[in-house]
Parts: sequence; structure tokens; C-alpha cells
Amino acid sequence: MNSTTVEKRTEDIMFNYDLSEQCSFKAGGRVFAFTVADSMDRLMEAYDFFTSHQTEMMFLGDGTNILFKQNFTNAAVIKLGRDFKYINLDNSRVVTGAATRLNTVVVKCAKHGLDLSDLAGIPGTMGGALWGNSGDICKFVDSIQYLSKDGQVDSLKLDPASYGYRQFNTDRVLAVLSLELRLPGTDKGEVMEKIRNTIKQKKQTQPVGTKNAGCFFKNPAGYSAGKLIEDAGLKGVRYGDAMVSTKHANFLINQNQATAEDIYVLSRIVSEIVFLKYDIRLENEVKVIGF
Repeated sequence: MNSTTVEKRTEDIMFNYDLSEQCSFKAGGRVFAFTVADSMDRLMEAYDFFTSHQTEMMFLGDGTNILFKQNFTNAAVIKLGRDFKYINLDNSRVVTGAATRLNTVVVKCAKHGLDLSDLAGIPGTMGGALWGNSGDICKFVDSIQYLSKDGQVDSLKLDPASYGYRQFNTDRVLAVLSLELRLPGTDKGEVMEKIRNTIKQKKQTQPVGTKNAGCFFKNPAGYSAGKLIEDAGLKGVRYGDAMVSTKHANFLINQNQATAEDIYVLSRIVSEIVFLKYDIRLENEVKVIGF
């Protein structure tokens, strides 16, 4: 690799990067490197550079469902940018880039009489929504285009075996690049009304506008994680500047200057108390890195 190539591949890479501003918790530590890939060429340059330096790669959407450890994480974080933000609609078929905001897709589909209203008000990108199967989005996804771990761009047809509750399962995929959805058609007015009602309800029942990452725990089978936490008397409990929301107990909030460790320790306290009281082990929905 000559010096010109190295310079080209590193000019947009930020080393020893503080990820806290990229995450909705506004907490977290530093990573070896961070870059935004605005095009497929830039993505492949970053992939080749980090592969040649034997650096682990992680892909980040809007950072709305993740918590990085406060200390240094020896990984390169890549965020998809400009060329991965688009929506193409053709009757019931919708093709969207993985970096497109989920709510942008929900509203645009509604204007074309396509119903994704159950996902209204969920933050993040389409790629992130797929990884967490947010709002059961995978049932609408026909196929994806992805970057494989060996650097190949390929497509994958989804079937029920490839996803489950709050998870998308495949060892092949390093990064989702685009998604093709098939959506039911319906009346535009009805869909817009459903979206308004869903968002209104979330504003009434969730701590919208605070520094959080959505529901921290998955719902155990047959139970609501939020209700278990609330019934355990944990609403408002704090550790450092991290607090269990008084509005919805399954939300952990950065009240001011909480560290990632504050948030993580509080999550373990909540999980342990719920287990001791109800013999039910809560599983994280938020992805925690480095703990």
C-alpha cells in the first residue's frame, strides 16, 4: 500500500474518537477509529484499510440502542452516510437505504397509502431497526443487500428463521446496506391518523426528549419488563447521574452527566432486584459494548 493510498483512506478517519455524541445516551468512551462512509467506494476503502490493519469493525446507525463502555474500545466504528439515505417506492414495494431514518420511511410510506404505522415514533435508522427487529419490522422485509464479513456485497432473502423477537440472526452480515420491503396498501388518511395517535401515546407514556436509548430490557415471555421494574419499586432509582424513568420504568435516563458505567451499573441493579423478587432474568435490549 503506497503513501497516497494510505492518505486517501485515512483522511476522513478520526482516531481515538469519543463516541458519546454519536449515541442517544450522550455517554460512552473512545474507540480506535470512527468514519462516515458517504458512498460505496468510501465504504470499501474503509473496509480494506481496517482489514489490512486487522482492526475489528462495527457499524453504527443513529446510536439509539447502544451503550459503549467509558474506556477505550479497540475497534473501528463506521457509520453509513449520504448515499445510503434514500427511499424508492413502486406500488407496494419499498427500497430504502440502511442509513435512512425509520420515521422518514414511515411517513413517506403513509403518504403513498402504505402502512408502517406500528413503527411510528421509533428512533434510529432502517438498518438499526432491522438488527433489532424494531416494531417487528422484519416481517415486512422481503430482502436486504449487505456487506459480508469477507468484503463481498450480496443479497439475502428473509424468512422467519432469520429473525425473532428483537433480533435479526445471520452470521454472514457485517453491514446492512439496503432493504426491500413489501407493505400492505390502505387509506392514506387512516394511516396518518394511526401515526399521530401512536406518537401521541408515546409522548404521554415515554420519557421523550431525555437522554435514553429506548427500552433497556426485552419483555420476558408473558411479562412486561417495564411493569416488573415498576412493581419492584424501582421507578426513580438512581446510580450516579443515571436514573430509572418515573414515566416508563423500562427506560434508563442520563439525567445530567452520567457515565456509561453509571448507566450500566444501574441496569445490573435493576436486573438483579427483579430477579430476586420475581425469579425472572431480564435480558438487555440495548446493546452494550465492552462491559
